[in-house]
Amino acid sequence: MGILRKANVWFWIIALVGGAVFLGYRIAVPSGARERGPAAPRGITVTVYEVQPRTWEIWRSFYGTVRSAQVQKVSSNTREVIEEIAVEVGDTVKKGDLLVALASQSQAAVLGARQAAYEDAKSRYDRLQNLYQAGGASKQELDKANVALKDEAAKLRDARTTVSRTQIRSALNGVVVRRSAEQGEFAEPGRELLAVADFDRREVEMLVSPTIRGLITPGLDVMVKAPWGGETMGKILRMDPEADGATGFFRAIVRLPSDCRLIPGDYVRMEVRMSYKEAAIAVPYESILREDGKPFVFVAEGEKAVRRDIKAGEGSGDFVEVPEGLVPGEKVVKTGAGSLYEGAPLIISNGLLKIPERAGETPGNADAGKTETSGG
Repeated sequence: MGILRKANVWFWIIALVGGAVFLGYRIAVPSGARERGPAAPRGITVTVYEVQPRTWEIWRSFYGTVRSAQVQKVSSNTREVIEEIAVEVGDTVKKGDLLVALASQSQAAVLGARQAAYEDAKSRYDRLQNLYQAGGASKQELDKANVALKDEAAKLRDARTTVSRTQIRSALNGVVVRRSAEQGEFAEPGRELLAVADFDRREVEMLVSPTIRGLITPGLDVMVKAPWGGETMGKILRMDPEADGATGFFRAIVRLPSDCRLIPGDYVRMEVRMSYKEAAIAVPYESILREDGKPFVFVAEGEKAVRRDIKAGEGSGDFVEVPEGLVPGEKVVKTGAGSLYEGAPLIISNGLLKIPERAGETPGNADAGKTETSGG
């Protein structure tokens, strides 16, 4: 019993001493002193964009198909047998080259008959003219012979024209793009036998919405992008004065350079340069804020944010033109603009924004929690 009593006394002595030491420690060292977090930041961390004059271009996308500016569709005016087709698809031809030869026997016979009739009418007219001068024929008979002579001359010209058309020749310099007939077949009137396209004059038909028709004018630069990735520069040649009745769209024609690799049938994307300025003021999209529909930005003046009302124009890429409100050399807040207010203190970053460390994190854990965001 004596030993138990002594142990109980010692237990309470130690408990009282320990409690006194702990109480003194708490009084001397406030709670959390060893884990005090970092000091509050001096301001709002942002990135800025220095305003400088720049070349300003606005491009708008369209699509279309390449075609030849001129295509000769070869056909026959009469029903004749095809004796020869002198070209194949892909052949290059020059103006005047023979394309198709038709059978000419029947037409040659008609021509011979017309030639004989003309010579007979001319002989009769000459004879009556001599008689008229000698007083052996009347003026009425001479006039009637003259009319007959002119009629036979016209028929002879028609026969010669018909015979010449049995030799169908190219009307332009170009390339044979279609062939739909073979030797020995009949060439029916109006049936297409061949097609020759002018490859020196190629163009693209572009459909334009009525809402922007007034912005598309002849002479505008057009970047034409080929399906395989190449590109060439063309120009707006003309604009139709009225819309298509079925679609309501207007048709614009883009003329291509003669040395481009595009051929008729290629489906292309076109970028039309709607606007071009040598020295324009523009700022990043994220710099522009709006209040009641009115645009404004924050300008960094020293270490303070100053609100500036602006006039915003059209956008291109990641920038928006600012015709009024800013001058070259000013620094417009880019990343972080949405957190600012008039007079807000700023910490201007070099483009990398860091998330502040949370209180209580060890150095190792703090490194794991950092995130960098490019300010662009």
